Amino acid sequence: MRDPADSRSHAGSFPPIRHAGLTCWPLQVRCQTSLQQYGSADTTVTRRFNHFVWLHAMLTEQYPGYFIPALPDKSGLGPVLNRFQEEFVEHRRLALHKFLLRLTQHPVICTSKPLQVPAHF
Repeated sequence: MRDPADSRSHAGSFPPIRHAGLTCWPLQVRCQTSLQQYGSADTTVTRRFNHFVWLHAMLTEQYPGYFIPALPDKSGLGPVLNRFQEEFVEHRRLALHKFLLRLTQHPVICTSKPLQVPAHF
């Protein structure tokens, strides 16, 4: 995952989106692969944290006997860090990057349909 538009308001994320009183920090996810079952060898998509929650739920259901890595905290660490602080956003971005790396390095899970079609994930 990387900064999609060289926006430095929060490292590795787009500027926040505010809608109906809610704020979120979308991230750009780039997938580069040589696996033939993927639609494209190089794809870039924009995702919110909820997309990762969906992916985790789908993989947990699809692979009940496999360890699916945990997702990082969504809302912060109470009074120490909150989801609007740059340090928290960067920490979560790195943790989500590690989550995706672990999934894509697994010999079975890397062939999962939710990972293959970026439009679904």
